[in-house]
Amino acid sequence: MSDVSMMSSEGSSDWSRTVVVAGVPDVLSSERMSDKLTIHFQSARSQGGDVKEVQYPTHLKGVAFITFENWQDADRVVECNQMLKDKEFDEEYPLTVYKFTPEVTFYAYADMDLSLFPDLSTLITSMRSTYKSVRFKPSLTKVGFVSAEGPFSAFRELRKDLLSRAQSLRDMQPSPDKAGPSRSVVEEKNRTEETVSLWLDTHVYMYIQMMDKREWDRCVGGHHVTAQAVSTGELTQVKLHGTCDSSALAAAQRDLEMLVAVRQDLLRTQRIDYSSSDLSVRKRILQACESAQDAYRDVCYVLTDSCIEVIGPSFSSHLFCERVKKATDGLWV
Repeated sequence: MSDVSMMSSEGSSDWSRTVVVAGVPDVLSSERMSDKLTIHFQSARSQGGDVKEVQYPTHLKGVAFITFENWQDADRVVECNQMLKDKEFDEEYPLTVYKFTPEVTFYAYADMDLSLFPDLSTLITSMRSTYKSVRFKPSLTKVGFVSAEGPFSAFRELRKDLLSRAQSLRDMQPSPDKAGPSRSVVEEKNRTEETVSLWLDTHVYMYIQMMDKREWDRCVGGHHVTAQAVSTGELTQVKLHGTCDSSALAAAQRDLEMLVAVRQDLLRTQRIDYSSSDLSVRKRILQACESAQDAYRDVCYVLTDSCIEVIGPSFSSHLFCERVKKATDGLWV
């Protein structure tokens, strides 16, 4: 039974007294790190109190569950900036702390390409303030990239927010003909060629192209328009072109937005990391994915250089990854 299942079986009384701590460094043994966490959250600088239990390690990498004797202590620590420091550590480690909920079992990780936003530091500050359960860390090697981790439900809202911000950013840019921010018009032989842009989550776009291509083609071809997509990290811009009246183009855009909205609410992305695996291990993982897809036909997966991105409904994608993990004897974490 997982640590989340164990906590759930104890009843909801412990939930109000438990916090999730992300960003726990892998610098000491599990037992010693548990002691350090206990000391930290019982100290005055954390604004905490008596700790009843520390669960570390958990099924989530770098994440601990801290249960206090009193719910007031749990409420206070989530409102403070938590910095883990000790004489045994070479540096201080910022912790992301938020209240425990059963949804923690659905946890997401992502490297987000946010280079299209001009002021990344301000954006990160805003996201940290709005999405307190998500841990953000700017990349030290990739300009414009930010690593994020947190509950899937928070990720879902974060993605919607980023899509909205991207669309607003796009709308603020003047079009070459000054006709409007998201629509260009070219007159040719008394016919009007128009282009309309919309932004969507890249993983949602990939899922639709692999699993719902017929529905996508119906939304586009049914209104006699064409679509061109350009992906930039986490976001994909789709440009709809049509030599037709504006109502047909608007109808195609509306149908696509409805299709995307439904998928956006249902889908989640998980990663199977094989960056440190040799070719034989990768082959076993890929074979396990092929087998798992036969059982979970509403899930698809995409290969990258360092991992396999599993995209599908929350429950199905979770079971898909568990099946692969079991089939490969825990070769990935």
